[in-house]
Amino acid sequence: VENNKFESNEFKVYPTIVSDLLTIIAPKAVKLKISIFNTLGGLVKTFDADNISGVSNVDMEALTYGIYFVVVESESNRYRVKIIKN
Repeated sequence: VENNKFESNEFKVYPTIVSDLLTIIAPKAVKLKISIFNTLGGLVKTFDADNISGVSNVDMEALTYGIYFVVVESESNRYRVKIIKN
């Protein structure tokens, strides 16, 4: 069974196999720092999202195919999820 969604107590990140947009949902409007790392630990992309609506979309289209780690940080929590760019 393929799990195409990552959920924590604070965030939902989907799809975990992505081709264009990665969606991050927070249960409330919070300021987020989103960082994307390659498998060697190199920082590929980072940005701040004010996430006023509770939903942030990350454009993944420019990334090459492969495995990445997305780190989502709020003032109180930090989560990491592995995604596959196809």
